[in-house]
Order: sequence, then structure tokens, then C-alpha cells
Amino acid sequence: MPRPDPSARRLASRLLLSLFLALFGGVLAAAPRVGVLTMQPGEVFFERFGHNALVVDPGDGSEPTSYNFGYFDPEEPDFLSRFVAGTMRYRLVALPLAYDLSLYERAGRGVSVQWLDLDASEATALAAMLAVNARPENAVYDYRYFTDNCSTRVRDALDAATGGLLKRRLTASSLGNTYRGEAVRLAWPDRWMGLGFHLGLSARADRPLSRWDEAFIPMRLADSLRGLSREDGRPLVAEERELLPHRLPVP
Repeated sequence: MPRPDPSARRLASRLLLSLFLALFGGVLAAAPRVGVLTMQPGEVFFERFGHNALVVDPGDGSEPTSYNFGYFDPEEPDFLSRFVAGTMRYRLVALPLAYDLSLYERAGRGVSVQWLDLDASEATALAAMLAVNARPENAVYDYRYFTDNCSTRVRDALDAATGGLLKRRLTASSLGNTYRGEAVRLAWPDRWMGLGFHLGLSARADRPLSRWDEAFIPMRLADSLRGLSREDGRPLVAEERELLPHRLPVP
């Protein structure tokens, strides 16, 4: 009886391994874990509304990345006039999570994370989208206080990743908050800033907001995420943790 050719056996083993990796490699690769960072308000005027970001943990032992939509250049020649008009240029920046947290720790601002229960395909697609959007040629956007800011960008990214779940659920309910009420409440430690919002906003700022609209406030978005469930009943927020304590007065 002829003996099996060792080289043929090695070739067959390699073919089987290649076939296995082709069929199951995507399944075996760990999907990233995605969370929402919520930063409490600070003492500087542009920190009064709080802040948030999306964090992606690749799950391979490397440093998680914070995708932060809140960066701007105060040295731009027209920055002050754009700030008053509410039309600043902001950008998405990808930062090591530890570095991003260190900035808030020094300022005494509390930070919490809500780790989300996303499907593997959703988390992978969202992480890829953020990486592309953070490229220099894609990162800049025209900031609007109430309708296109760091928090609405986080909201919209999560809504896209979950097939419109956030918009379907959050447009259907309201807490009765208004743009004027939220803006004045958060700005009031700076009396002139609060008065400016109160006098500068039109009557349209007094209409009750849906929870979708009030997500321009990072803390409101975090509250809404806390109460959302997936279509199959799974809570969207799988785990919530405080990363840094808040050491400043609460609005």
C-alpha cells in the first residue's frame, strides 16, 4: 500500500486552513466595543453645555480611541464673529482615550461612559465610519448651537448605526424642554451669556422639543440612551460607568 505524500498532506492542510479562515475569519475577529462618553459642564463659557464623544475599543488590547467632535481653532481670524453668530467651524478628532480623559480630569469635569449593546456588524461599520470621518479632508463641519453640534453628531452616528432606532423612538416623546430654557439654564453661571441667550433667541425657541431635538445637550442624550431598548427588547446601554468624578458645581 503506498504511503501518503507528506507534501500533499501539507498542501491539503494549508488548503483546509485557508478555507476555514475564509469562511470564519470574519466571525472570529472580535468586533469593537462602542461607547458614549458624556462630559459634565465646565467653567469656561464654551464648556457650559457639557460635551460628549464616541469611544471605540478595538478589543485587541490596544488603546481605545475617543472620536471627539468638539475641536475648534480659537485663533481663526473670524472665530469671535462666528462664535457670536453660532456658525463656528468644528472638527472631528481621533484621540487616545487616556489623553482625552486627562484634559477633563485637570479641569475637574466628570466623565462617564455608556457601553452600547450593538451587533457586531453595527459596531464594525460605525467604527469604520468614524475612522473615515476623522480624516483631515472629512473632519471639518459647520457648527450650529442647537442643530449640528458635538452631541447631535454623536446622536446621528448612533442613529445611522442602529438603522434609525434613535430617531424613531426619541421623536415620539417630549419632556417639555425648550431651546431657550435649556440654553439659559446651562449658561446662567455666566449671567451675561444667559441673558444673551434669553434676549437673542426668537419665539420659536419656546416650542417644546422632542427628546430627539433636546439631544443637542450631551447630558440629555445620555438620559435618553439610558431608557432605549433594541427591537428585540435588549437595552441599548449594556453597561454604564463613571470614569472621572465631577468636582464642579452642577447647573
